Amino acid sequence: MLPIDTLLHITIATISLGTFHEDEGIKSGEFWIRNEGTEAVELKQGYTSCGCVKLDFELGRTVQPGDSTLAVLSLNPKGKGGEFIERGCIVYGEKRKRIEFALEGNCISSEETILRQYPIFIDENIYMSADHFDLGNMMVGERKSRTIVVIHRDENNRCEYFSLDVYIDSSMTKGVQRIEKQLSIRTKKGVLNVPINFLVKVL
Repeated sequence: MLPIDTLLHITIATISLGTFHEDEGIKSGEFWIRNEGTEAVELKQGYTSCGCVKLDFELGRTVQPGDSTLAVLSLNPKGKGGEFIERGCIVYGEKRKRIEFALEGNCISSEETILRQYPIFIDENIYMSADHFDLGNMMVGERKSRTIVVIHRDENNRCEYFSLDVYIDSSMTKGVQRIEKQLSIRTKKGVLNVPINFLVKVL
C-alpha cells in the first residue's frame, strides 16, 4: 500500500465570528487538524488571504500519523467593515498539499472608518464611497465601469454595491466631457436619486 499524507480538520473548517464592532479588537478562531495519513508530514508554509489576518501554527513541525496540531487564525478588524470571509492556508508534505480554514462574520465599522471609506454624505443614514470619477482618455466604442458602495447606517451598516457604465458612442463630441448618471438608492423613506459624475476625455 502506498503511503498517504493527508491532514484533515477535526473542528469545523469555517468559524463564524457573528456580528461585532470594529473597536472590539482582534478576533480569533482555533482550528484543530489531524494527520489521517500513514506517514508523517512537515508543516512547510502558511499564508492568509489578507494582511489583516495572522496565522499562528508550528512552522516546520512534523506531524506523525494520528497526531494533531493547532492553527489559530486572528483577524484585526481595524479599518474593516461589512461582511467578510478571510482564509488561512497551511502547505504540508513533500507533495506540498494544502489545508484551508476561514473566519467569517460581519464587522460594524467605527465612525472614523465609515467617514474615511464612505466620505459622501447623502442623508443622516446614507453614506457613499464616491460621487465622481475621472475616467481619463476613452475612444469611441469604449466602455468603462466603476463600482460605488452605499452604506445604510440604519440597517446595521449594510453595504450595497452599484456598478455604473460609461459608453462612448459616435455621437459624443471629442474633448473633455462631463457625463452624469443617476443612482437610485432604496431607503426606508423611499427612493433617493443621486447624481454621479464622470469626467472623460473623448479621443
